[in-house]
Amino acid sequence: MLGLTFKPDTDDMRDAPSIPLVTGLIDMGAKVKAFDPVGMEQAKNELPSITYCEDAYAWVMSTTLTAANHGRGVSIPNMADKGVRLLCATATTGPSAIHGSLGLR
Repeated sequence: MLGLTFKPDTDDMRDAPSIPLVTGLIDMGAKVKAFDPVGMEQAKNELPSITYCEDAYAWVMSTTLTAANHGRGVSIPNMADKGVRLLCATATTGPSAIHGSLGLR
């Protein structure tokens, strides 16, 4: 999961869409790995059972299905080459904006 907080560039976890998404994935047996450049410390309080990656590159290189809550400012050009599938977790940001922010075409 890329982006765990309520919105980019904050550590605010109130009403974060990542919480029910991650919880649902765990309930279905998924192993969730995450990175958020600003909010990981706060997210650890809300989502203690997931794996937190040290940076966006480590996160994407260890995943096959990616859920992006917000991906602004993260560019990982070889994500598509690795065959990672992208799931957009926000209703306010279109998939094309997420793809572009991750360096995908």
